[in-house]
Amino acid sequence: MMGKENKCYPVIPPECPVSPLANYVLSSQIVANNAPADGASFNGVRFTLSSPVNFQVANQQLEFFVSGSAALIIPTPYTNNNGVLDVAATNTEPETVQLFASLSADPTVSANSLLTFIPTGPQPTYELTSRRIVNDAYANGTSINQVEFYLTYGGASVSGQLRLYFNGSFTELVTTAPNGLYIASFSSTEPGSFVVRAEVESNRSVFASETVTFIPVASYPIYLGSLLVVIPLNFYMGIESLISPFEFIAGHTYRIENIATGWSTINYCSNYAFEQSNQACSASRIPDFIMLLQTGINQVHVRASNSGQGVDLRATVRYYWNRPTVTQFVVQVYDDGPD
Repeated sequence: MMGKENKCYPVIPPECPVSPLANYVLSSQIVANNAPADGASFNGVRFTLSSPVNFQVANQQLEFFVSGSAALIIPTPYTNNNGVLDVAATNTEPETVQLFASLSADPTVSANSLLTFIPTGPQPTYELTSRRIVNDAYANGTSINQVEFYLTYGGASVSGQLRLYFNGSFTELVTTAPNGLYIASFSSTEPGSFVVRAEVESNRSVFASETVTFIPVASYPIYLGSLLVVIPLNFYMGIESLISPFEFIAGHTYRIENIATGWSTINYCSNYAFEQSNQACSASRIPDFIMLLQTGINQVHVRASNSGQGVDLRATVRYYWNRPTVTQFVVQVYDDGPD
């Protein structure tokens, strides 16, 4: 039942006579206030009707009037056995309204309350972000690429269900951890680039995606190429002079062949890298290669600890040539694959 205007309150015209009920007391108590003005949340007031000797009065009809844009929700206009009648109010406008109630049999018995409706802020929403944490796996059916998804609700990490898709095909329904994270892992026997996508199950319009790449399975060893090396007289040469143009991958082992013989010295810089540019071991530089095997004097095996171009990588080894003439030779470099 919606409230209607009471013509006898707050102004009492002549046609509203004073009745014997004028000594009754109608009190009001706000039980809910400051509701959002969203048309659904409500404020509430409890009205209680009492007799002059403080007994609750049942089955008496009340009439209501509310100012502003509020709408009233009144399940019944009559007081219950305890003399109580509860009224709720909703609103779509942020404002403070006045709710009047009066006894139908005597409008002079009345009460009123002020109710406030607050502006509605943005509603909490899901957000899903993603990042690749492993990429460029081999397309061998066992190596994996990984994508991390992070789910929040209202800016806070949350556990929720995600629908995973790989290259457009649904794979499974998963659940993020309480910290909002889920790591999706995928393998492939086909090389190429594929889209990994996740959608929030409760709101499929919220999604995130990444493209992962599976590279063809290589057949090792791979010949990287040859390099002409020129050796100055009385000069320490680092490994970078043997490998400068080639790209190296962390975790792979490499073989350098046909290194010239006749070195007067081959030694190492303990745990530090040798810097050819200043002809010294550098205590501030960690080696990029682990020396594995020196096969005679003309072949060396190393494992790359870091990826990069040879000219930027360093090792502990240093070669010293003290022959009376400058010499040159051509090395061949091989990638023996991951170990």
